[in-house]
Amino acid sequence: RGIPFLQEFRICRDDGQVRMIKSQRQVIRDASGVPNRMVGVSYNVTEKKRESLIKSLRQRVTERVAKGDTLHEVLEFLAFSVDGLELEIECAFIVDRSIGGQESCRFMSPRGSALLPEGSETLKNKWTHAIRSSIGVSLGTVELFSDSSDQPAAEEIAFASSISEIAAIAIEHSAYVYK
Repeated sequence: RGIPFLQEFRICRDDGQVRMIKSQRQVIRDASGVPNRMVGVSYNVTEKKRESLIKSLRQRVTERVAKGDTLHEVLEFLAFSVDGLELEIECAFIVDRSIGGQESCRFMSPRGSALLPEGSETLKNKWTHAIRSSIGVSLGTVELFSDSSDQPAAEEIAFASSISEIAAIAIEHSAYVYK
């Protein structure tokens, strides 16, 4: 028997959706030690990974807010983090409330900025999700950009909703800090 090994990798389905796959395999050898087959199992861990990432982002943003990072620093961190998830989307935050006398502002990840310079509409698809306070007041918008011309899938919409909830933590806190 061979040594089992575990591997995680990404696949892109025919419909353009990216999935995370976890695969556990083992090489089976004959009596003389020569490999003659491989057995194993592969399964989709995309949702589990997303849930774990969202939980981690929520915790890290909360820690940054508690530490006293500025709204700019926290939203920049969140945009960078979404960028680092290697999803097929880019992310920007538009804070449309005046906080502490500041103008509305936009935070975008570096990769998103490179793909979508200010005023440009070079990507095929853009969708937005409202950022709402804990009492339902509009705080801004999450903009998501994709190279795909398809409408966002249900899991992408759920991801946008989670990201907007996390952004609301920082925006609401900064509103109270600057009052």
